Amino acid sequence: MKTSEKLSITLATVLLASAAFMSSCQKKTTTTPDSDTSAAADNNTAEWAANDAVTMAGQASESGSVSYKMGNDNSVLSSCATVTVNTTSKIITVTFSGGACNDGHVRSGTLTFDYSQSTGGAVYYRNPGYKCIVTSTNYVVDLNHVAITHTVTNTTPAGFNPATTNMTWSVGGAVTIVKAGNGGTITWNCNRTHTLLNTAALTYAGTAYPASYVDQNTVIDWAHAIVSVGGTASGTTAKGESYTFNTTSPLIVNMNCAPDPNKPGRHPIVQGAFDFKPGNKGNRHVDFGSGTCDMICQVTITGTDGNTYGPYTITLP
Repeated sequence: MKTSEKLSITLATVLLASAAFMSSCQKKTTTTPDSDTSAAADNNTAEWAANDAVTMAGQASESGSVSYKMGNDNSVLSSCATVTVNTTSKIITVTFSGGACNDGHVRSGTLTFDYSQSTGGAVYYRNPGYKCIVTSTNYVVDLNHVAITHTVTNTTPAGFNPATTNMTWSVGGAVTIVKAGNGGTITWNCNRTHTLLNTAALTYAGTAYPASYVDQNTVIDWAHAIVSVGGTASGTTAKGESYTFNTTSPLIVNMNCAPDPNKPGRHPIVQGAFDFKPGNKGNRHVDFGSGTCDMICQVTITGTDGNTYGPYTITLP
């Protein structure tokens, strides 16, 4: 499912939130300014790597290839990866050459998608009962060594009526990243639910959208999907500091929305909110609004001194 680059926690959001917090603390106070952004950076790195692999699992299952969209470009990663589908063992293997892919990231090693545990004859991401175990072997992304173990399960009931039931997937697992240049080790664990909101046609934020799902014989139209993500994550940073992430309302990515004409492939989160808490530092509450196609969010920080700072309006890059 193509949601990786859009559903990741935007590091710039947290960076700017910390900057806004510091600017609000110009008055005399004994509270140490909260300016450490390394936890957010490490979470962002791990979350992106996990969602990237899950995206490839969905695409490879649906079409037997892996693509990265730049706007509506569906070109295959033939320059940096080969995809092998073994329908007998029900294993899909993506092997990277070590060159730059179409999304600009350099990958080497192998990702394996094993869907042999699927039930009810499911063989595609869109099939109820589809279960995919995502694992990595010698997988390196931008010089970072990435170990992934994820399970993606289509939890939509068999025989569902798309007019009344949306397609859903549970996503859970772990990522360990050994950062380049002896930068330390990140651990990350998640438990998420992904929902295709326009399984059938719907009106979202005042605009009518067609269905991205037609039937079980047709590949999902991810390029025009509206996807909701909810759940939790936790882990430790490269410095050994723990952190937690929790969606307080589902995060929604509208793939029809591209507010920056200079970044046609950038489809930001347009609705929902999450809390991000690094170690003993104050909670960052990030709110993306109610569906307007923009690059805006608001950040409120609850300081360890008990005071609330913000909300600060942030424009995402």
